[in-house]
Amino acid sequence: DKPLTRNSPTIWNVAYHSELYWDGRAKSLEAQALGAWRGGNMGVGADNLAAKAAEIGALPEYAPGFSAVFGVAPGGEAKVTPEMIAQAISSYGRTLLCGETAHDKGTSSAAATRGWDLFRGKAQCSVCHNGDNFSDGLFHNVGIGFNVDGSPGEGADIGRGKVTKDAADNYKFRTPTLRNVSATAPYFHDGSVATLKEAVKYMASGGVVKGPSADPLLRPVVLNDVEVDDIVAFLESLSCPGSLEVLGDQAVPWSKPTATP
Repeated sequence: DKPLTRNSPTIWNVAYHSELYWDGRAKSLEAQALGAWRGGNMGVGADNLAAKAAEIGALPEYAPGFSAVFGVAPGGEAKVTPEMIAQAISSYGRTLLCGETAHDKGTSSAAATRGWDLFRGKAQCSVCHNGDNFSDGLFHNVGIGFNVDGSPGEGADIGRGKVTKDAADNYKFRTPTLRNVSATAPYFHDGSVATLKEAVKYMASGGVVKGPSADPLLRPVVLNDVEVDDIVAFLESLSCPGSLEVLGDQAVPWSKPTATP
């Protein structure tokens, strides 16, 4: 029940990212896993990390695997470490690959095909959303969190600037992959845009940021309603096929905390 300031990004094709988080503060999946696990939002805390790793490693469903992969014998003196847990999680994350979409297979609808032409042509989306993962992996300020006059809103997230300590990087965020984007609403780093159509319209408008903070690659483009719908159809053609297999009972007992008088 703790509201956070950033929208959880998709982890499809996360193996292809050279920097993780919206602000790129983690340089590997392993670093990201450890950072999130020890973090203050939902993590167990840095002081509890080693004990929690040993606890997980001793569970009967995991102990044989950690013994086989890392040589940590069940019941022995050596314990499973946080780094081992992070390696295991990251290895799994690298299997979450999205390909064989309608776009990849060339089975897109006529509307999606028109949208693809607009995406890499008139709409200029592919300037930043390029390559197999539809992301340049770079950081851009597209004006989310800014006022209509082009100034940063109160409490606007400075994003990349907090990591690099360079004011020129303030309000910049990593270009997200567009794979499975139709199923990952809401949009942008703060989840402030509810629908894909709204997101396309916003980006086509050139955003609201002005002055030295404005990204020169973000330029206004006039699109009619049909063209917007075609681009949305193209983005829908990037939907990932298949589904994840659920292993065992995934239910976690939980009850909402009650207020203390």
